Amino acid sequence: MNVAFHVTGHGFGHATRAIAVMQALHRILPHIHFIICTEAPAKLFADNLPPEAFTYRMIRLDVGAFEKMMLDTDVELTVRKADAFYDGAHGLAKQEAQFLLDHRVRAVLFDVPPLAPEIAFRAGVPSVGIANFTWDFIYRAWKPNWFLLKQMAEWQAKTTLALQLPIGHELEAFPRRERIPLIARKSTLTRAQVRRELGIGDDKFCILLAMRGMKAHLASMSHQQRDVVIISFGEVDSSEGIHVVEDRWNARFVDVLEACDVVLTKPGYGIISECYAARKPMLHLPRKNFAETPLLMQWMDEWLSHAPITIQDIREGRLIALARELVARPYVWKDQPINGAQVAAQRVAALIG
Repeated sequence: MNVAFHVTGHGFGHATRAIAVMQALHRILPHIHFIICTEAPAKLFADNLPPEAFTYRMIRLDVGAFEKMMLDTDVELTVRKADAFYDGAHGLAKQEAQFLLDHRVRAVLFDVPPLAPEIAFRAGVPSVGIANFTWDFIYRAWKPNWFLLKQMAEWQAKTTLALQLPIGHELEAFPRRERIPLIARKSTLTRAQVRRELGIGDDKFCILLAMRGMKAHLASMSHQQRDVVIISFGEVDSSEGIHVVEDRWNARFVDVLEACDVVLTKPGYGIISECYAARKPMLHLPRKNFAETPLLMQWMDEWLSHAPITIQDIREGRLIALARELVARPYVWKDQPINGAQVAAQRVAALIG
């Protein structure tokens, strides 16, 4: 049984939670075959799904948001790119609907390209959205009277079912929606087990660098505190106090997360949910011009041990002190379910059989 999964190429969080849903759905329906349509890296899926369970198609199905720098959205460029891309939406929807028919696709899952339900509707198959926000919600904050918002609303109104995640807005674009728990990956190993594999002693204070674009600030993070290790996934080079993990660990992010004491990142659904699942405090850099950010911060204030940090703090050598301060701060974690992938998979399985 072929099922398409349309995944936005914006960041890795959408892809990792799509992977979690596919893993859960494959356990329920072992005969399912996913056709993954996205610009997210193929290796991300190859590292986490059985090769016989999916086919990868590199294709742009939405625009997402472009950044001036790692923390600031380029609104003007995003609007210009979106206008150009969606000008060809009718032709793309026609092409992709025919693809679904040619490959006998049973349903379309999406996270969360707005054109996906229109493509499914044209092919006469159900569509299921899985999201905590929609792109028209993000774009409306920049250009409230943009003609594209109405078009996106019309496409999204054709969604068969939307599965609404926490940490977001109400997904008003979808006429039929159901709430599901957090989709959050969690390691099955202990901190000590992962540290042994990484070659890091139990006595070390570990900071995980969980974001891209930090290479320019490497010199500021380099240090000579022997009891401190900063772990990076390879964007930066090894230096004093920086431990760069091998490529084989890319598919095991949540294991590396389990080994650490605190995370340095920028707010996003994926990293927030996984820090919550692992009970890891988060130092976060500010993220500008993105309507999701206040919603993320509101959720973090209630559910996550966190504190802000600035690039200036890092440049001036305050990272380690601020990280230690956050970890030492008393915090009582509250429980909420993190089995959203399993709930979503059960709902989809019931729909497509």
